[in-house]
Amino acid sequence: MNIYCELRERLKNGPADFYTSSDGFHSFEPRASAMCQRIGLRPMCVILGGGYVGQAVAKLASFIEMDTIVVDDRPEFSSKELFPDALKTITGDFTKVMSELSLSPSACLVICTRGHQSDLECLRAGLGKPHQYIGMLGSKAKAGKLFSILRDEGISDAKLAEVCAPIGLQIGSETPSEIAVAVIAQIIEKTKQQNHEFQISRTLIDDICTAPEGSVVCSIMSTSGSVSRKSGFMLMRPDRTFTGTIGGGQVESLATEEAFRMLGTNDKPHFKDFEHNAADSSCWGTIKVLFEVIR
Repeated sequence: MNIYCELRERLKNGPADFYTSSDGFHSFEPRASAMCQRIGLRPMCVILGGGYVGQAVAKLASFIEMDTIVVDDRPEFSSKELFPDALKTITGDFTKVMSELSLSPSACLVICTRGHQSDLECLRAGLGKPHQYIGMLGSKAKAGKLFSILRDEGISDAKLAEVCAPIGLQIGSETPSEIAVAVIAQIIEKTKQQNHEFQISRTLIDDICTAPEGSVVCSIMSTSGSVSRKSGFMLMRPDRTFTGTIGGGQVESLATEEAFRMLGTNDKPHFKDFEHNAADSSCWGTIKVLFEVIR
């Protein structure tokens, strides 16, 4: 198992400290002068309700590299055809599905079913599951009624305060697409406030683990000054297709040239410093990138 596959296994249990020494050697234990990256998986977005809002949220969640699970009790609104980018679609009773669903503490729950009763079922189940974000579509009056029912069932005000209802940043959204923008923006806001690690997508870590021999991994090790991105990974394959980013612009262009040069070689891991300049952008800092060939 290469170090990135071991990292993938560790990330299933939460964020991991990933140490890299001056010779490009990785480990999960502190080493003298080694650089440490705190890495976690991108949050999972669980969409409860596959109607128009759920469809719009799923598209934007996938766009920002969140894995999505879509649940609905209607087959026509929980099909893979309707949600081609979803990690999983599930058809079934909301309460039953939620009771069987295993979620991590980073999960983001979006409740947007077709009715008050099913929203209540999802809200009740969701509050009993690990999560870092939970939001429910609907008015303040609707939320107040459902909260009252849950209080009578013994759920505390502190627990109910976790729910974003009405869901999303309050920017005057009306259409499903506008509501989705508000929801995803709120998820980003909430999760970035709570997390201080680089979040890698499941797709990217899977791609690195299954990349053909001779591929090149580029990763940001450290930055100084003003830079476009403080962390990131990019995988370059022998056919010159790539996944991920280390920030775009001049830095990524120069890093891509170095990765192309290394493809299929036996070069040892090495670092290169890239400086932003005024011609490239308003940034003026330096990014240290590690280049390593997968063997």
